[in-house]
Formats: sequence, structure tokens, C-alpha cells
Amino acid sequence: MSRFDISLAFLEPPEWPDTAAPLSVTYDAQPYTGRTGRKPQPVLAQRLVLHPDIDLSAYRAKAAIDWIEIRLVTPGLHQAINIQRAVSKCLGMQGGAYSVYVFGPNRETGYTGNQFVLRFQDPEPTDFKPLLEQTVGRYECGVDSVDLLEVAGVEISVDFYVRGSSRLSEREQNRLRWQMVDLTRRHLRPHPALTEKEGCRPRSFGRAHGGSGVTFVVQDRLGRAPVNLAQLMRLGVDESYWPALERSTYHQPPVDRTFWIGARGFHVVLKSMDKTTDKRDPKTGDAEQLVPAKRRARLEVTLQGDADETGGHGAVGLATVGDLYGFKFEAIRQAFFEFYLPTIGNVCDTERLPFSVKVTERSVFGCCGVYALDRLHRSIEAVNRAQQVSGKSRTRPTKLGKKGRLLSYVDLNRRFDTALKGLTHAWRS
Repeated sequence: MSRFDISLAFLEPPEWPDTAAPLSVTYDAQPYTGRTGRKPQPVLAQRLVLHPDIDLSAYRAKAAIDWIEIRLVTPGLHQAINIQRAVSKCLGMQGGAYSVYVFGPNRETGYTGNQFVLRFQDPEPTDFKPLLEQTVGRYECGVDSVDLLEVAGVEISVDFYVRGSSRLSEREQNRLRWQMVDLTRRHLRPHPALTEKEGCRPRSFGRAHGGSGVTFVVQDRLGRAPVNLAQLMRLGVDESYWPALERSTYHQPPVDRTFWIGARGFHVVLKSMDKTTDKRDPKTGDAEQLVPAKRRARLEVTLQGDADETGGHGAVGLATVGDLYGFKFEAIRQAFFEFYLPTIGNVCDTERLPFSVKVTERSVFGCCGVYALDRLHRSIEAVNRAQQVSGKSRTRPTKLGKKGRLLSYVDLNRRFDTALKGLTHAWRS
């Protein structure tokens, strides 16, 4: 089992000749030894680490602010559409390449009033403040400095472009890009606070035969009673651990559909996508198709809140325009972009359960990545702990900490750190 392939999943599989490189990622299973100069972690003893055979240097990573929303309060009443036209005119006079959309205080369309949210798409650091100063002056907002204007939300993305795309066929560009889409999803384990609510858990939308239904990576609502219901109830295992022990609950997210973590409108929303369009109008949904060289694998975080809330952006320290300039974007990496390598037992941990299950560590990771594998590990721990508490086992189960049985994916985390530091440099004061 030293090397094996994991096939990419598609809702609408592309035509792919047998002679082309396969649409899969190869993994190499290596014994865990600990990092050089560091003491090995006991929780990972006698385990295999699964390393993806992907050359990260084949990609160029770049972080950007996709959009930022600013709150504007005017002394008189105005229509949102008129403010949008006026600010767009200022943008045109500046030669700005980005666009603006204007809503009510809770992002209502067709709004008339004096409290607005202005969304700037692809803002540029050099002319963003001058544009705000013109807007504040035009509407006599009575703000001493645009630095004091409140941020209503922001979307920050990290894109991976295929290097040397001009030398590659479009098919090969697609293959490399799709591999990176899968890699960033498969190795991302979101902070538990982002997935506590059922509607916030990792999922994708769309069905193979049409429709826009949601499919969760790990389906928490079981369609039928667990195979081992009697044993689980007898041991007193909490119901939240049951789904991870059932094979039917796991669903591999398709590369060609957007992958979500966090409910729509939640303070923090993570999205992963195969980015093939740009400049999407939030009101109409229209977007521009990207040429092959500009297509990329994207992972983005949306931080937002309503008018009376601190919101996700405020929680990380992006409450005002003044906070934006000089903000250290790399500081958000651990909270939202934390990647791990999976580990599996030389003998699968499920073999040590007091009852048989139809899932294995490798099959769960192969289907759904480290998020699902971590849930399986914690369910196994819960069963083993219940065994010990009930007196049915004298073996004290290994206590899983924050990382569980996962190992930091140092190389991928560093690529995100570097990209986010570049964004910090661009928006420095």
C-alpha cells in the first residue's frame, strides 16, 4: 500500500482520453518519524503518513481582496442606485479597473434611505482611499477621516495558477488545476467553531441528474438506524459520533462544483472552487469567462456581519478602513486556511472496535479528506472511551488533542502564508 491513487470526482465528468495523464492524485504512505529536531508525537506512533505526490512549485499562489464592503451614512435620503451611479462615475474618472455595488444596511436591493453598504469589487490599495474621500465629500457624511468608516464585510481569496501555462496544452492545465482544487479541499480541516451548526458543515450543491440539492461531505442525518445501533446504545456513545461509523454517510465533493463551509450569510464562510469566471455581478449573477491562462484553483473566506454586529471581519480586527491599511493578512491563515496530512494505522483503527464497520481510515480519507477522517478518529475514540468507562475494556484510549491524529501540512501552509504576506505588503500603510 506504499503508493495508491485517489481519483478526482466530477458531477459532469470531462471527456478524457485514455492516453492522457489520469485525473487522480497519487499518495505515498510513509512511516511517521517526527520532524527533524522535534520529539515524535505519541498519538502518531506506529502510523503511516499519506503524502500527496504533487509538486507545489508548479503553481503560483496569489492572495487578493475580492471585494470589501463599507458602511456609509448620509445626512439626507438617497436611492442606492443613484449612489452607485455617482461612485461608478468617480471610478471611471480615476481610471479604476474595479466596480462598485450599493445596497441597504443589510444588503437590501432597491433601497432608499440614509444607511448604505458599498461593495467594491477588486479594490486597488492606491486609489481606494481617494475614492472614499470623494464619496464622503460628495454626500457630506460628516466623517473626520475615511479611516473611521466601518467595514461591513470582506472576501479574501488565495488563488493557485498553473505555472508555464503557455507551454502546456489546455487539457494539461485543466488537470493540474483540478488536482490543486482537490488538494486544498482534501487537506483543509476547518476550525471546529465553523462547523458546529449543521447548516455550516462542508458541502456542495448540485445533483448528477439535475437540481440544486445540497450534499454534505459527512451526512449527519442518518437515513436509517446504524448497523451497530444496539452496541452503540449499550455503550452509551453519544449520537453525534454515530454517522462517522457508517459508510453511507460519506460523499466525495466534485471538483466542478463549489465547496462550502459555513451557511450563507454566516459570519464566516469558506468556499473552494475551480475558478473559470470572474467579475460576477452580485445582483444579476452574470460573469465573464476567463481565458485558460487566468483560470485557477481558489480558496476564499468571506467575513461579514449585519449592521448591528461585529461580524467575522470585526472579530479578526478589520472593523474600519483604517484597520485595512497595515493589516497582517497572514494572521488569519491558521484560523481559516489550516491544512493537514492524514495518518492511518498500520492496522486500521476500525479493526480495534468492539464491532465491525464497513469503513476504513484510507477509504474515508480517499472519499472526503482530513475533515471526515478526523471525525472518524474521534468517533473511534468515543467508542473506546465508552468501552473503558463501562468496564468492558481495561485499555485506556489515547486522548486526541486539537490536531487529533493529523499532521500539519507544512509545505502547503507555507504557500498560503507567503501569499497572504504579499497581500499585507500590497495594503501596507
